[in-house]
Amino acid sequence: MIAPNPEAAQAFEVQWQRLGRAGTWWSAVARIDIAREVRAAASCALCAQRKQAVSPYAVAGTHRATAALGVEAVDAVHRIVTDQGRLSSKWHDEVTAAISLEQLVELVAVVAIVTAADSYRRALGAGLRELPSAAAGEPTRVRPDGVDVSVARVPTVTPEKATGVLRELYDAANSPIGIPNIRKALTLVPDDSIGFSNLTAALYVPADVMSNPTWSWPDLTRPQMELVATTVSAENECFY
Repeated sequence: MIAPNPEAAQAFEVQWQRLGRAGTWWSAVARIDIAREVRAAASCALCAQRKQAVSPYAVAGTHRATAALGVEAVDAVHRIVTDQGRLSSKWHDEVTAAISLEQLVELVAVVAIVTAADSYRRALGAGLRELPSAAAGEPTRVRPDGVDVSVARVPTVTPEKATGVLRELYDAANSPIGIPNIRKALTLVPDDSIGFSNLTAALYVPADVMSNPTWSWPDLTRPQMELVATTVSAENECFY
């Protein structure tokens, strides 16, 4: 078994514990149900059939809903995990007719964090970590200031209007080439945006050196990191 990176292990530990607590728009039970569906999607027969079809809409069917999520949210998780390259404006409109934009962004964040955590443990040759228990508490339902529709289908907090932790995030990510859109993507839900950014820093490149082509980890040069990242992105059909 490969020894884990201490910084990555700590970053995952923080996010794993947060997974079991109420978020901004989803309860702790719902967040864990989202995580459970992330894992279920990998072996989902309906998802496999849709992936092979010319269009995912050519294959009818529904996933079993959980009490905390509902049919639309469960299906959204499965589509994001298994067929992200074909997510469209039509899909976005269908999902946000059933759940709020804020809930969709937090759902995406949980999917991303669980996918990263599980992939990391597989790479280490370790078994998947048991999902945490749901803690008591209610979602905060606090929408940040400075929200606008700009570069994405969902609203984001623009750098010009960001305050607090998001202002710090943008300041750290700023560079001669500007702030990457990936840094803006989850800012409608700041807590999860910061958590995802912390994982990115531990697993890939810290925000403050993103534009530095000579920065490297002890075992990988920056060109090697970009080659790995590009290969993984292509395999996952990530146009970004």
